[in-house]
Amino acid sequence: MDSLNRPSGLTVAIPALLIALGVGCGDVEPTSSLAPQPSLSARAAAQPDAWLASCGSDVSATASTMIGPEGGVLSAGPAVVFIPPEAVRTPTRFTIQPLAGRALRVRITARGRERFGFARPIAVMIGYAHCSRQEFLRGNVSVWHIDDATDAPLERMPTVHDRQNATVGFLTTHLSTYAVAH
Repeated sequence: MDSLNRPSGLTVAIPALLIALGVGCGDVEPTSSLAPQPSLSARAAAQPDAWLASCGSDVSATASTMIGPEGGVLSAGPAVVFIPPEAVRTPTRFTIQPLAGRALRVRITARGRERFGFARPIAVMIGYAHCSRQEFLRGNVSVWHIDDATDAPLERMPTVHDRQNATVGFLTTHLSTYAVAH
């Protein structure tokens, strides 16, 4: 098995994410897109990444592999992408890159571009066990699709926060740069 496709500890949480987003589940806390939205504009204007969960890293890992109609798993650093069977029609090179910096951000691309249409939603899990957990233990934690250049919030993703496994996850049909916010 290709080391890039090797399951990690986060892949265990993917079925829980799929179930929780669909029907809700025990200790996993979905944060619905209908829930009150945090007021990000004032903080984002003063400091572009002040609203993002702090989890500094000076290393940016990257993983890339071909995934076809049979689906597959791709992981790098604290992030895992699960592409289910029939989500892509032809073999496609996917890349996942946790980004270096003060915030917990992940960029996912296909063929080097963020624009890609999936036939079925994919699951993305971002782990934060390596971060100072205090900020993840209080308040709402969510994942946002952000502007790659400015870190400005573009879309709040329906997020599942699994405090026990120190992960946040979501389903999506598009690729982007995503950030964990508090």
